[in-house]
Amino acid sequence: MTERTSSACVVGLGTVGLPTAALLAQAGHAVCGAERDPARRAAIVHDDLVEPELTGIVRALVASGALAIADAPAPADVYVIAVSGTATDPWSALEAASRQVGAVAPPGALVLVESTVPVGGTARVAGWLGRDDLDVAHVPERGTPGAMLSELRHLPRVVGGLTPQATARAVAFVDGVLGDTVQPTDATSSELCKLVENAARDVAVALADEVASIAEAVGADAATVMRLANQHPRVDLLRPGTGAGGPCLPKDTHWLVDGAPTQAVLFRTARARNEARPAAVADRVVALAAEVDGPVACLGVTYKPDVADARGSTAAEVVRQLQARLPGRVRVADPWLGAGDGRVGVAEAIDGAAVVVILVAHTAFATLALPAGAVIVDVPGVRA
Repeated sequence: MTERTSSACVVGLGTVGLPTAALLAQAGHAVCGAERDPARRAAIVHDDLVEPELTGIVRALVASGALAIADAPAPADVYVIAVSGTATDPWSALEAASRQVGAVAPPGALVLVESTVPVGGTARVAGWLGRDDLDVAHVPERGTPGAMLSELRHLPRVVGGLTPQATARAVAFVDGVLGDTVQPTDATSSELCKLVENAARDVAVALADEVASIAEAVGADAATVMRLANQHPRVDLLRPGTGAGGPCLPKDTHWLVDGAPTQAVLFRTARARNEARPAAVADRVVALAAEVDGPVACLGVTYKPDVADARGSTAAEVVRQLQARLPGRVRVADPWLGAGDGRVGVAEAIDGAAVVVILVAHTAFATLALPAGAVIVDVPGVRA
């Protein structure tokens, strides 16, 4: 049974926070969405949003008054902190949000930390709140850009409070609204679970890239080898690529390694391999480009397939290295980002190209007509 409240405040209206606010408002809570970035606040009500369903839902909720957009947290019964930091500054946004909540929260409020944090991070948030009359729990998101609204609604959620009371209240609030089922635990286990989920993906990406590298070294076709290996019922290799990037995986794996440096040998190795992968891909392309004359077309710069998000993209890092090593020869295109900021359209990029490098497994690239005679480097094997 969901804990019914008269008000909820979601702090941070980014990839996770805005869908969370929408789901809470749809469930009958009066929701304040607090976002300190004025450009993001304006985009919420004026621009089409990345999530396919979200634009119409949010506009209807704002128009009805069920969802209010503000520049700072307001008094509420429940707070959901969903801010994110950067690789170089992971804490300042979370600290600022926590202190703002602590300044306005009424006694007895429930504070849910949806942001990913290292082990001990929820207790750190509690310290920044500066209050001993609030219940605090970690409720990490499970979702992926492009399907965030659906996955926040339906995937199981792990809930870990700093106290048994906080856990129980958080479970009651989340159940059936922010996840179909809820699995209660303690804050430490919840924090570690989230880091392991993302770090496991880091390991899987490193494995796929290593298999592809070995295949290239011995003269086998990587895509064929991986397709055949995946026919085994207990093998499930991912596509190879340019390494694991994005806003979460690198940071979360580093947090996991930093928390237990002696034990986290495999995770540290996977992160090192993924960080080295862009240079390895660039080396391969430079070697091939040295054998031909003409433009090198790089297709895809987002951090994962079929999303308009280039944060922490390893494909973009490959492009940067190629531009430095092949000055004047590199064209860049991504159908999910469009032209601009140094990018051209896909048709323009491949027109007359001597080398075509597919860096991201966008669905559109699987059937794209490529120029006859060009050297094709299909890094993720999207055309296999």
